[in-house]
Amino acid sequence: MAAFYIDGAVSEDVHAGANEINNPSLAIRFVQLDSSAPENRDFVLDAQARIDAQIQNYIIRPNAQAFSLNELRNGFLSPSITPIHANWRTLATTFISFCLEWNYRDMLFNLVPDRGTIEPFFLHLFKGCVLFESLLKENSMRPWNPPDPRRNTLGAALIEFHDLLNINPALGTQIGGPDLQTVIADLQGQGVNEGIETAIRFTGRLRNTVGHNLGWKISLTKIEYQRLFQMVTSSCLHAIACLYSPIT
Repeated sequence: MAAFYIDGAVSEDVHAGANEINNPSLAIRFVQLDSSAPENRDFVLDAQARIDAQIQNYIIRPNAQAFSLNELRNGFLSPSITPIHANWRTLATTFISFCLEWNYRDMLFNLVPDRGTIEPFFLHLFKGCVLFESLLKENSMRPWNPPDPRRNTLGAALIEFHDLLNINPALGTQIGGPDLQTVIADLQGQGVNEGIETAIRFTGRLRNTVGHNLGWKISLTKIEYQRLFQMVTSSCLHAIACLYSPIT
């Protein structure tokens, strides 16, 4: 909700003449994760630190891109405030809220009884999965005319952009999962390499299980939830690093 209200302020500020480069308002600075203004430095610094922690988790994965908070800002967050990339605004606020939600969801996990609802954690992970799919479909490398909607699936997008993502195109066919418990169990598989391809594969499998059913009877530990969250976040960061160009 905070991201929603702050983004509303961004719209009003842009309408009044503020912009992301020469005259950023405090709200615009938040969306850009820019803590240079003393008025909201502590607030934005906290957000920066949380998101930078996810960037550090991403860049140590095998086959990750060299990436930084500044590149996230220049290639994705700042352009989302411009009219030409208006379709990125929701993606930018979703990315920020998805990352910042983690601490709250992590705290909630301590309150979960042995047999209770897992809805907050399912929906949190699914939000990140849909964000990843959206980042692929709305990226700056794709032509303005989108492909046939019947073929505009996550798997098709992974195949379409496999060269830019530096992944095996076969990954687009490996994101199905018979059930969510199998996906969770596979986290414990021997020799699981949590490189970028593994992160994307699990993100796709989460998308294609939780996205169709919330009624899974599963056992999910806090460590498993964290690993899945970091896989989804790393997948999103990889899409941004590979497919979104900095402002020139």
